[in-house]
Amino acid sequence: RTRRRIRITTTQSTSQNHHLHNQPTNQSTDCARHCCSILSPPQPRSPTMASVEGSGDASSSNGVDFLLTASILAAAATTVVISLLQSDHVSRKFLLNPQRLQLKRRQEYEYYWDKCIKKINLQVDYYLMGGISAYQQSGSASDRPNADPLEKIVNPISGQEEIERFVKEEFVAPSSAETGSRSTMRILKIDSNVYDSGDPRAFVFLLKSSGSSAEVFQLPLTTFATTLQAHFETQITTTAFCFVADASSGAASNLIENLVSNSAPDVKVVSQPTWMVSLASIMLSSAKVDDSKMRQIMFALCRLEAWNAHQEWKISVGSTPKRRIQTVVMTLPGQASTSVLLPVIQSAFPEDRHVFAYDGCVPSVQRALRLSKAERGTDLQTALDSVLTLSNDSTRHCIPLGGNSATPSTQYLSSKIRTLPSALSMLPVQHARVVETWMMSVDAFFALKHNERANGYLPYVFRYDYLSGAECNDFAKGSNPYWSLCSLLQHITGSRSNGLDDLILTKAIRWMQEFHSTDAVACVDPNFPIKTIENCVFQHKSILIGDKTLQDTVLPKQHWTLKQASKKGGCACCGPEPDDEEEEEEQEQKKSRHSGQSTQTKKDATSLPKQPATGYVDGAMSFAFDPARFS
Repeated sequence: RTRRRIRITTTQSTSQNHHLHNQPTNQSTDCARHCCSILSPPQPRSPTMASVEGSGDASSSNGVDFLLTASILAAAATTVVISLLQSDHVSRKFLLNPQRLQLKRRQEYEYYWDKCIKKINLQVDYYLMGGISAYQQSGSASDRPNADPLEKIVNPISGQEEIERFVKEEFVAPSSAETGSRSTMRILKIDSNVYDSGDPRAFVFLLKSSGSSAEVFQLPLTTFATTLQAHFETQITTTAFCFVADASSGAASNLIENLVSNSAPDVKVVSQPTWMVSLASIMLSSAKVDDSKMRQIMFALCRLEAWNAHQEWKISVGSTPKRRIQTVVMTLPGQASTSVLLPVIQSAFPEDRHVFAYDGCVPSVQRALRLSKAERGTDLQTALDSVLTLSNDSTRHCIPLGGNSATPSTQYLSSKIRTLPSALSMLPVQHARVVETWMMSVDAFFALKHNERANGYLPYVFRYDYLSGAECNDFAKGSNPYWSLCSLLQHITGSRSNGLDDLILTKAIRWMQEFHSTDAVACVDPNFPIKTIENCVFQHKSILIGDKTLQDTVLPKQHWTLKQASKKGGCACCGPEPDDEEEEEEQEQKKSRHSGQSTQTKKDATSLPKQPATGYVDGAMSFAFDPARFS
């Protein structure tokens, strides 16, 4: 009976185990198995089995490492391929036609200018806050999240009545008042990204300094400029402007700035103001300001610079200065801004003096490339004059400034000349963008000269190497450099009729003798694409390549003129030569014989002895000038 019970129990347990083996494992079975595994002694592993398991782990690890390495290499290769496909060299050689290549390059130009303007505004904010550390500390203590710390020190003025009151208190106040005679007003920046969210208008920021105190004002640009323009138009001023436009990558305008600053004490130089760049960007933006409004804005802000120059002069020499500022020289910020700003400045100041300073395209390209290589993007200015001057950014000479508007002066030159994109596509982008920038500046000059009778544009056309060439070391009286220097200073200071001051001329000659140009005019690199650059310039049929001079370049003479003689449509002083007159008389005689008319009158006139050409005009017989030009 006992054996039978054991057999039955064994059979039942076997059937239960078989049944549990076919069912999902429950929690108690897992716990029992876990306890058995703990209580049972470890079994020895054979060496063969251990080696097999180790090789499996190693192979799986190697596979993961291989896949990870392959994915990294594939990502790097993809990045390199995309970079190569986006590079200018591959695009112009294999992928894009000239028109599409120009569209791609224009996107890069817009990016560079947007970066330049943002840098200008951030530099002003950095200066006002006293450095990056002060800016961050002020920002962390702000009451509102995402609030700009500069908002705390800015005084906004928005209403029309407030603006009129501000202009009256600051600019129309009697000169005896303390606030009206001892304060200066500097233009900090023109910015549309202001603290009033949702307002698309542009605002001008002014810095008022009076002694040790300073205030910052924020005013709507158009409303403030029109109000200020109405005030300045009613004021009689003895200060004249001289605007200097550049087409030499900054070399000629820098020479004029240093020459005038070191020789003429009654001339104030306003060097490449940054607010002009911001104004040019507004002209090219989609929310374009009306042309008449833009002229008013330009007139008001330039007159504000002249007013501030007088205020600084009063503070420096006393309340009753012995010699006032007679001329304010304003240099445009780089050759890139000439095509946009020069037509507006000429329309706002048609009666003031202008200088167009230029150099050849090849040396200008070489100079701009050297400036871009020597530029350091991490330089932060600490002085206010350096902050408000665009003198440390190569963008002003290297990147074209244009748009797609219908106004011809604001368009890219490659959009106006059909054959220019093909010529520019033969150059690397570093060279092509400087070439187009230089050509746009010269094209703006030709556009104004073409319509000079209507707009009154009659500038002093200054060629850079007339004062910087190898033969310009000697400024002896009567030499070409001497006459070029005299004529340039006479035009800038407005002393042509009264005569140039001997002290100014002596200082200028001394400074020029100490001046040593660092520009390498000659091409040192034998691989420099001179022929390709000249081919691009040749596409503009009005620009002469090589060492030729531009139209109406002032020649180094004692009796210089702003308008050079021309045989086509010139005045009576520039009449035909005697040989040309004889040929015309012979042709008239032949025509009269053929028609059977008497030629006795002509014979009597031609039988008289020829008078030697004296260069003078008999006022009783003809005009000494073209009266149509003055009608």
